[in-house]
Amino acid sequence: MARRTKPFGRHRPASDRGPYGPFRFGMMTGDIGSVYRDGLKHFAAHQDAVIPVEKIKAPVLIVCGKSDKLWPSCPMSRQIEERAKTHGGPSVKVLAYANAGHACIGPPSKKKDPFFVKLLLGGTDAGNRAARADGWPKILAFVESALR
Repeated sequence: MARRTKPFGRHRPASDRGPYGPFRFGMMTGDIGSVYRDGLKHFAAHQDAVIPVEKIKAPVLIVCGKSDKLWPSCPMSRQIEERAKTHGGPSVKVLAYANAGHACIGPPSKKKDPFFVKLLLGGTDAGNRAARADGWPKILAFVESALR
């Protein structure tokens, strides 16, 4: 009987690691962002991973937290913004919030939400709440304007 390899990390065969980077056990225990950050190092070699924003026929709004631990949302948002500029794409507006993580988007919250604190998605509670308070009305206004 053939011996099975372990399913995680360096024990996986290279063919199972995917084209954009190896699977690492750490991504299952809280550092999934490392997969995305490592992927950005090899971005130029994988043009098939590019979001073709220039094909979008409407204005684009992207909201990101500068302390996002799930994925590097602000650097990736800036890549989308830059591609739209250089490839004749739509207008792209990026709302980037300091001290905010992945939970920076959504209706404002006046009190500490234990659900978001436990998720460890980056930023501070105050930073995420400030981003939501500032961003939510801008998101609503953007959608209303885009639908006219």
